[in-house]
This record gives sequence, structure tokens and C-alpha cells, in this order.
Amino acid sequence: MVKRQLKTLIQNNQFEVVNGGWGESDQATPNYEDLINNLMIGHKWMQKEFGVLPNVAWEMKTPGHSSTNSRILSQLGYHAQFIAQVDEDLKDNLFKTEKMGMNFIW
Repeated sequence: MVKRQLKTLIQNNQFEVVNGGWGESDQATPNYEDLINNLMIGHKWMQKEFGVLPNVAWEMKTPGHSSTNSRILSQLGYHAQFIAQVDEDLKDNLFKTEKMGMNFIW
């Protein structure tokens, strides 16, 4: 019943799935091959069960981010990546120097 309700919400654009990996992309996927496999497995399941492929990444608590992760996500069809945990010095510098604030391109 819950799965059917969730599927309806997704189909009606009332619920958006982000990331879509089998698990969160942090310590469980320490290299690029693991990251790709994690997302491929999750996307295959999301497509089968809900008919959707996520195109926004949300890294909620990952301790580190690299430009490689962003590049891989872009090549997999993601349009945006939200990073919740950013180094304080980088955050301060972005607010001081960038017109867009915290929005940045690797």
C-alpha cells in the first residue's frame, strides 16, 4: 500500500527521488567504480519499481567531496548536486567572493 502511494506521488511529480543509489555514497563507495556500481544498481531498481531515474544528487553527510564525484554524476545524467557538509573556510570564501553565494561549479 505504501509503495503504491509513493509510486502515485512520484508519477504526479509530488515526490522527487534524489541520488537513487543502492546506499549512500560515502564510506560505502570509496572509489569511482564503487560509486558508479552503487548508482547503477539503485537506478535499475528505481526504474523497475517506480519508472523514474533520479537526476539530482544530495550528499547529506559525506565527509569529503571531489570534482571527480561531480563529473561522474554529470556523466550519469544528473543535473545538480547538493552538498550539505562544506568546509567552513570554503563556505566563508564563497560568500565573500562569489556572486551566487554557495552555488559553485567545480
